[in-house]
Amino acid sequence: NHHPVSTGFAIFAALVFLIMLCGVLLQASWLTNFDQAIRNLVFSYQPSWWTSCVKIGTQLFNSRQVLIILVISVIILGFTASYRDASFMVATTISGVLINTMVKLLVRRPRPTDHVLMHYGSWSFPSGHSIAAMIVCSCLIIIIWRHLGPSIGRTLLTLLLALIILFIGYSRIYVSAHYPSDVLGGWSLGFVITVISWHWFYGRIPNQARQKIHQK
Repeated sequence: NHHPVSTGFAIFAALVFLIMLCGVLLQASWLTNFDQAIRNLVFSYQPSWWTSCVKIGTQLFNSRQVLIILVISVIILGFTASYRDASFMVATTISGVLINTMVKLLVRRPRPTDHVLMHYGSWSFPSGHSIAAMIVCSCLIIIIWRHLGPSIGRTLLTLLLALIILFIGYSRIYVSAHYPSDVLGGWSLGFVITVISWHWFYGRIPNQARQKIHQK
């Protein structure tokens, strides 16, 4: 049974998040240099037509849009009697929102003040849009892999969702709503949350069932 999730990748993602977190808390010069280098690269290409596209695209993972995506997904999964998948997606997304809010309040990193194309409230680290994109798209990838066998369709959907994750992170830097380290922190934290939830919903429950069978 193949799954696009790896505990090894989750450990790596956790390390990336901790490195970003420590860099932000310590206001490390290496992180400032890293952020600025990536921002300079992103800002080097900003034609007006592309700016308009990015401004529209980045709103795909605003709070309201995430809720709409979640509701539609749950309705579809409900109709197909995929209740565990629906519970997995809802629980993972809610966990991500709560954890993101807690980390933001603890770290309290101000948002960028230059090159700002779209203004947002709250704190900067980690990027809530990046966490939401990683969690929602990763959940959808997992659900797709659970129900679709190896096929061109599955591959194309996985690539599309992966590109959405990358685009949302890029867009947050582009509109200067976040630093690159905010995006990396959001992606990595979102991935860790998804993997833990995946193990809980799809690993723990079957194991308990097997234990009950052996006990009988």
